[in-house]
Amino acid sequence: MIREVGVCLLALALPFNQQQAFGIKNEITFDLRIQTFELLPAKYGNDTTLTLSFEVDEFGVYVLSLYCTDSYDKNSIEGVDPLVRLVELIGNGNELLVWDASFILKWQDFYGKYDLPILHVVITKAHILDGVSRHFMAKFPEKDIFDVEAKDGEYRSSYNVAFTDHHGVYKGRDVVTLHNFSEKKNVTRGHYFTLQDITVDYERSYDGYNVDFYEIGLGTLSFLDYDGAYTYITAKSHEYPRERIIPVKLIFYSREGEVFSYKIRFDELYYNAKTNTMSSIKYAGYEKNERYFYIPTNNLDTICSTQFTLRFTLNLPNEFTFTYKFYLDETNSIFGSCYDSYFCQIVEHADESQVDETKVEVTY
Repeated sequence: MIREVGVCLLALALPFNQQQAFGIKNEITFDLRIQTFELLPAKYGNDTTLTLSFEVDEFGVYVLSLYCTDSYDKNSIEGVDPLVRLVELIGNGNELLVWDASFILKWQDFYGKYDLPILHVVITKAHILDGVSRHFMAKFPEKDIFDVEAKDGEYRSSYNVAFTDHHGVYKGRDVVTLHNFSEKKNVTRGHYFTLQDITVDYERSYDGYNVDFYEIGLGTLSFLDYDGAYTYITAKSHEYPRERIIPVKLIFYSREGEVFSYKIRFDELYYNAKTNTMSSIKYAGYEKNERYFYIPTNNLDTICSTQFTLRFTLNLPNEFTFTYKFYLDETNSIFGSCYDSYFCQIVEHADESQVDETKVEVTY
């Protein structure tokens, strides 16, 4: 059950048992183990959700109270009204007992009130005349937001992300590495290019945030269709009828240790091999195409002078958005006409020497 509570946190996915990590000394009053503690990231001014569960050995009535102050001092909660207080009768005494809880947290009660808010979680086991408590606390960093031009290299979050086991909190970090992002992309065989040579690696050292390791990101590829060669591809808007938009997605393809690697593929793109045209809708004679952007032979010169813009966002605790602008590079030497042949004839020559047409080896 989700309970709406007057609390807010801007935080990374933050698993939780802060006693050991922050050097907070707690008097051990009863046996309790934090199982999960997760705060979904929230953009500035937006609410977020806190979920947690803990495990105890003893049957009883337990009270969960949340406070917010700007201090690690346990006494700083004295005289402060709790943001939430829940009472739960847990278990039958014959097995390990788990309490799960979930709350909507309000921005204005955390970052809306303190520059560096500290969350205090107090779990009390109630007795007839008195109660004993366990007191935990955590500092929540803001989420890093990246919106940069894509270039080869590492992009590391500046904020550490906390993660937990049963004994304490440790520090982790998001690392995204980009490969094969260059100013130009090669046209293959004179009539198509691919984005699949681009690789995105993601590495993390914490377990508190669930990432879909199959689809980690979405985006778009856009370009200007000067020749009207791509009328079946969706236009950006009525105001920009020549700008075409193709959805893209990042697909998981390999893992090495804690490094997950992804390739970029087209989404909702179809190709007709007879007409060498593409479409955003599956018409008769068009097949699904995730790999290649095809160029009609009579549009090769124009399309090679057009700037393409790839923009994608990774669905991670920190928000990574990359913009990659590139042109096409027809790197192969051409023999024959690329305006009236389905495939261009490709020849090899070295040292800019004259090509002997009688010895041309044509490849398709």
